[in-house]
Amino acid sequence: MKKFILFVVIVALMVIFVPGLRPADAADNHSVIFTIDSSTYQLDDQLKEMDAKPFIEDGRTYVPVRYMSEPFGIKVEWNKFLRLVTLTRDDTGVYLVVGVKKILVRNGEDNAVDIAKKIISEGSDLDVAPVIRDGRTYLPARWVAEAFGYAVKWDDKTRTVAIVPQGAKTPEVILPPVEEIPQNTVFKRPDIEFPEKPRAMIMGFMPSSKKVVFWNYDPALVVHGSSGDYYVTVDGGEPRRWEETLPDYLTPEPRNRFDEGPINIKVLLTAFGAPEEAFQYDPKSKTLRIYGAEGYWSPGYVELKDGGDTAKLVWEKDGHVVEDSLNGKFYVKNGKYFIDGNPNAVLLSAFNFNAAASIGPPEPPLYENLWFVSFNKI
Repeated sequence: MKKFILFVVIVALMVIFVPGLRPADAADNHSVIFTIDSSTYQLDDQLKEMDAKPFIEDGRTYVPVRYMSEPFGIKVEWNKFLRLVTLTRDDTGVYLVVGVKKILVRNGEDNAVDIAKKIISEGSDLDVAPVIRDGRTYLPARWVAEAFGYAVKWDDKTRTVAIVPQGAKTPEVILPPVEEIPQNTVFKRPDIEFPEKPRAMIMGFMPSSKKVVFWNYDPALVVHGSSGDYYVTVDGGEPRRWEETLPDYLTPEPRNRFDEGPINIKVLLTAFGAPEEAFQYDPKSKTLRIYGAEGYWSPGYVELKDGGDTAKLVWEKDGHVVEDSLNGKFYVKNGKYFIDGNPNAVLLSAFNFNAAASIGPPEPPLYENLWFVSFNKI
């Protein structure tokens, strides 16, 4: 009997301490569900918060590596010099380099330099590469999850990606709470003073960053004279360049052109000086109204309907109404207002501004390789 008890104790210790002989712990049975563009994720049947948001790029779903790995007991290491991401659990190692469309899955250990070389020479091809956005590393969910033996399931209706053990049933999706939109069932012109000029003439930005650069003049239109340079500034003052951080992304996902994909029109317009009070949304009629300083060329307000591709421009003083086409569809999502295309002068004229150009990315060093939007007073 004593020998039997001793045998049981030895086996239990082997299970606990010997690599490769671990029990099927809770990490193996977890399921994680990420919602695109949401900082709330689902761990089993509970909602949790994170400081990152999954997104879709080039048809692939990217998830933050930390929140994808921790529930499954996967250790994550980051080598900032090699830009190497190492994920290990038991004897399995998955290795990726940010910006490189390769993945290496292997057993055993090597030093980071050798691993980085083997990723290039021996790694399997990916159709997308890991990226860094706002200081967080994002990995393509399917490639990494499947390398550790998990199944990845996409739900187009809820825009969620679930990572679950092979053969396991996907938990019922608990959608994160939707940010409420201010409900103006009756539109009313705000009693505020609207700007007569934009804050800047040009805003330079990168699609995946909140940091922007403003100019109150157009560097491309500087006249070089014998007595000095002549600038045309939007405010009539000295030429200035300054940097700011926007409260939200101007473009929720990267793209190759400024006019491809959604633009957060409230972020765009307020960046150039449109007051917050100018925006009123009626959920019953699904209509956004943007008020502005009415003038000869500019209407008192512009109306956009959720799902529509036209804008209604209304001059309140004489009742004049013009219906014009947008460069894309307008839609509302999670309390934010988007145009799936290039917001043109029709929209911007709501507060007496006009889009003179939207070009990008220009050649450095003039515009520092930033995309830019240029505005002039009508």
